[in-house]
Amino acid sequence: MSTPAAVNLPIELILLAAEYAAQLQTSEKAIRRWRHWVASLCTVCRALEPAMARILYTLVHVHPGNIDVVVRAAEMDTHPFRRARAVYLDTRGGFLADEQASALSAAFQHVHAYTGSLHDLRSLLNDQIHSHDIRPLSVHFLLSWKVFDLGIVTISAERLHVVFEQSFISNDDLSRFRTRFLILDVHTATSDEAIDTVRQALRVQTLERILVRPFVSRAKSQVQDLRDRFRSFAHAERSAIIWFDDSFPSDGRSVDLNVAELLDYRGLSDAMTGDDLWLQGSQLYIPGNDA
Repeated sequence: MSTPAAVNLPIELILLAAEYAAQLQTSEKAIRRWRHWVASLCTVCRALEPAMARILYTLVHVHPGNIDVVVRAAEMDTHPFRRARAVYLDTRGGFLADEQASALSAAFQHVHAYTGSLHDLRSLLNDQIHSHDIRPLSVHFLLSWKVFDLGIVTISAERLHVVFEQSFISNDDLSRFRTRFLILDVHTATSDEAIDTVRQALRVQTLERILVRPFVSRAKSQVQDLRDRFRSFAHAERSAIIWFDDSFPSDGRSVDLNVAELLDYRGLSDAMTGDDLWLQGSQLYIPGNDA
C-alpha cells in the first residue's frame, strides 16, 4: 500500500492493514522496511499518529546499531516510549553505560515484557525489582548464564522463559513463586536435570502451564527423544499442565543460519510473539485419555 493511497482509507482499515503486516514480519530487514512504512503514515495525517505509534512502539528492539538513537528518543520531552509495552535488549556482548541504562529504565516505565540475556536485562530490571509495581511481568532470559542471580525476578514474573542449564528453583522459594506460565528451552544433554526441575516446579501452586521447547536443534531424532521423555514424565505425574512445542524453526529461511544467528532469530521471533508464546505447543497428558 502506498502512502498516497492510504490517505483515502478510513483510519480503522489502515490500522488493520498495519497490524496484519506486523504479523507477517520476522526478519530484522523486513521489520525495518515495515516500520519505515508505518512511521511515514504518521506524517500523512495527525489523526493517524496515535494508532500508528501504538503499533510502532509495541516492541522496542534495542541493539548496537540503534542504541544511541533510542537513548536520545528516551530523553525527549514528548516521551515517545510511553506507549512501549515490550523491550528486546540485545547489546551483543556490550554493556549499557549507567546513564544509558538510567534513561531507558525511566522511559520504559510501562513496559511489562523484557527479552534478552540476564547480562543485558539486569540494569533495566533492577528498578522493576525494587518497585512496588505489581503489573504482570513477562521475562525472556535468552541465555542461561546465572539466572539465579536475579532470583526475585524469577519468583515474581508472571510469565518466565529461561534456557535451562541448571535448576533455578529452590525448595525455600516454592511458596513465594508467582509464575503462572513457564517456558524451558532444554538441551537434550540436560534433559534429566530439566525433568527434575519440572517435577519440582509442579509444586508451585500458581503454575498453569509449563511449556518445554527443545534448544535450537535440527536433529529431528533428538527432538523426538526429548518429546517422548517429557511425555512419559507427564503421564507418570498425571500432569495436564506440561506442554511441548517443537515448531521452531518453521520456515526455510532458517536453514542457512548458524546456531548464533538462529538464536538471534528465535529471540526476535519470541519477543514479537509476545504473551501468546506461552500458549503454543501441544498438551503431553490429557486426563481421561490414559493409554
